[in-house]
Amino acid sequence: MLSNVQIIEIASNNLIAEYSIELVDDRVKEDYFDEAWDNAVDDGLVEESSRLAYSIQFADKAEKLEELTNPPNQHPLPNP
Repeated sequence: MLSNVQIIEIASNNLIAEYSIELVDDRVKEDYFDEAWDNAVDDGLVEESSRLAYSIQFADKAEKLEELTNPPNQHPLPNP
């Protein structure tokens, strides 16, 4: 399953980058954030030493949480 991770500049609240990251069962969220940060550094969008100036978060956290708690086609409400 893929999830989008966003890097947002705290001072301006501007979206700096968004990366699709493959979710793997044995990784913690910080691993995904580290991967996105490394991508942004490699792309020249941020300075490696300035990570504290940015917020890193899942873009679709609520949607992914629903997918993890409700198996496909077994939502609490019937599918239309």
